[in-house]
Amino acid sequence: YSYDGSTIDITASVQAKDVIIKFANKGDPIPPQKLETIFERF
Repeated sequence: YSYDGSTIDITASVQAKDVIIKFANKGDPIPPQKLETIFERF
């Protein structure tokens, strides 16, 4: 989630045999009570 017109930064890096992908935005953080469900299908 991010505000209309704002940017979402995506970076990727390699660590050993893994690829690390990070997403960052300027929006509000995800509330702690929602963290357990952010990857569930909707």
